[in-house]
Amino acid sequence: MNSLYGLIFDEISKQSLAKKFKKIGWNVIKSGFYSYEITSEWAELNIDGENKILLNGEIDLEHFDELEKLIISFNLKYSLELYDNENELIKTVANKV
Repeated sequence: MNSLYGLIFDEISKQSLAKKFKKIGWNVIKSGFYSYEITSEWAELNIDGENKILLNGEIDLEHFDELEKLIISFNLKYSLELYDNENELIKTVANKV
């Protein structure tokens, strides 16, 4: 698993984002007063944040592009960074338009 760090720039609530993932089959658990843990077979992510939504956690390298496509399908502005086990940046993608 690799580390994922992301931001969602749109005006969407953490709850609404978690519901989008749940609707497509991800497991969603409220993990704090205002945060969610979302999991699939290939990712364990957290939805946190105050102003912008933070999307952080662990993801299989092979599925990074798939996660990006999901976020695009949600019609959201985002920035995602993928790091290896030694904290070296592997890939960064963004759609802030």
